[in-house]
Amino acid sequence: MSTSDEPKRPGRADFQQALQSMDTYIDITVDDLMALTQRAEQFAGRRATEAMGVRRVMSQPVLTVHPQTLLTDAAHLMVSKRISGLPVIDDAERLVGIITETDIFSTLVEVLGGGEPGLRVDLRVADQKGVLAQVAQTIAGAGGNIVSLTTFHGEDTAHSILSIKVRGADENGLRAGLDALTEVEIVDFRPSGTGCAVNFG
Repeated sequence: MSTSDEPKRPGRADFQQALQSMDTYIDITVDDLMALTQRAEQFAGRRATEAMGVRRVMSQPVLTVHPQTLLTDAAHLMVSKRISGLPVIDDAERLVGIITETDIFSTLVEVLGGGEPGLRVDLRVADQKGVLAQVAQTIAGAGGNIVSLTTFHGEDTAHSILSIKVRGADENGLRAGLDALTEVEIVDFRPSGTGCAVNFG
């Protein structure tokens, strides 16, 4: 918010008046003087930025985690506080490392089986006892091995989304077996980990 006390940038009329008020001849136009002033302000701003200490822009208070902190708790803290990294401090208050967004993202890719060849199967399942066991048995019956399995809960508290990475299963047999389960709905069923990058340009 600007106030009347803040200095105002001079305009063309100000430069013209300043030139006329001087008792000597200066071979410079108003446009040249305005351009020179603008460049000087840019250099001054750059010098001030280069001389600025980290203390003026760093976040406070400094949030830290312990080496035994769960990764999910650290990730939740980073998301809730909108920060990209956390210092890791041991019991002696020594810095032993830093956890970053890249570390979290890399772990997420590993948990989800990213890059691993196989089938990505997303299922909407009823939140009932025994449903997960039925899904696992169906995958095994189709000759598949579960590489990774994650659960996502949305606003529908009666159902969950299972995201499963399966390797070695007969696709047709697995799809038919899952379709036969009354409390299971196939949301997505596709090969993954075979290279999905697209180049532009």
